[in-house]
Amino acid sequence: MIRIRRADLADAQSIRQIHRRSVETLCREDYTKEQIQAWTMPPDSRLLESSVVEDDTWVATCRGVVCGFGSRVRSEVVALYVDPASVRRGVGRALLAQLENLIANDGMHRITLASTLTAEKFYQAHGYVAVAHDIHLLRSGISVPIVSMQKDLGS
Repeated sequence: MIRIRRADLADAQSIRQIHRRSVETLCREDYTKEQIQAWTMPPDSRLLESSVVEDDTWVATCRGVVCGFGSRVRSEVVALYVDPASVRRGVGRALLAQLENLIANDGMHRITLASTLTAEKFYQAHGYVAVAHDIHLLRSGISVPIVSMQKDLGS
């Protein structure tokens, strides 16, 4: 059973590990080794902890263990990562639904996000539309291609 709960500082290490495993495993067909290495470079602990608190971050747990996480800032989904061992089991769908509900409950009518090339089809299956193919500059200065997407929630 998947449970969704608000993340707390104790989840920071699990979030870091899931992010790394997800990118290294799931994105390797769409990104170069150099891009993946730069993308998974561990963030400063204070930066990670502040984003857990400030970005409205939620975790999914599977059998009591964190198996995915998602974050939003206002009406933007800024992160959604699932542990590779839990892919295609509804974890991403449950996290996305949680973030969408929070955004809708805040009275927002459009959700935006920057998808990896890898996750583009996942978001399309959940009603998101690609609006542009862009480049995201990582902290290291390495650039990665992304897909800017949006979903209208209606009024």
